[in-house]
Amino acid sequence: MFRVISEGPINISGKTLLIPSISVGSSGTLALDLILNSLPHNKICWIYSNEFLPIVGHQALDNDPSLVMPIELFDFSSFAVLQIRSLCSDNKLFIEKLIKWCLENSVSRIVLVSSNCDEIKINAEEPEIFTIDNGIGEYDFGMEKKDFLQYKEFFMGAGICKNVLKQKEIPATAVMVYAKDVPADVQSAYVLAEGVLKVFGITVDLKAPRSWQGIVIN
Repeated sequence: MFRVISEGPINISGKTLLIPSISVGSSGTLALDLILNSLPHNKICWIYSNEFLPIVGHQALDNDPSLVMPIELFDFSSFAVLQIRSLCSDNKLFIEKLIKWCLENSVSRIVLVSSNCDEIKINAEEPEIFTIDNGIGEYDFGMEKKDFLQYKEFFMGAGICKNVLKQKEIPATAVMVYAKDVPADVQSAYVLAEGVLKVFGITVDLKAPRSWQGIVIN
């Protein structure tokens, strides 16, 4: 089941959809919370998919009194964000549903916001942030680009990245950083958020939500 719970129409046609990959240091989810907390946006809906553990709690963002759900969709002027806060029990099945939904809503490209363990970094000179894509379409992110086939075993610990990049139905790019294997690598989240926003020509002072006061910072 992939059920959209919305009070009105959803229009993200032609937009890039940012999605976190639940991965090392929770960097992707934290990076999108930084973006959500720092730029104006509209919450469109929340989505139920039975591959995810059901959760409900206080919203992580400032000035948002609503309850937080496992998957929520937010609309910005330049892109949309599908924020995920729960663990997925079946990546392949969820991605099949996700890709179908993206095609139905005419999403132009998926951008995965993700990380992998800094212990597998090849050398100290290697860039902290880079991209890997599925080879569909041409899009310059202004970052070092790695080849998916060369790095396919690299995705251990990178959540849904590998399976999203294996699909060939919609353009997809993973923007990744090396992160520390801790519950919340805040430093890598800032690097990710700043890197992703530069793709859209956006420069903003990132504002950490008040909810971060309760997490252990690396």
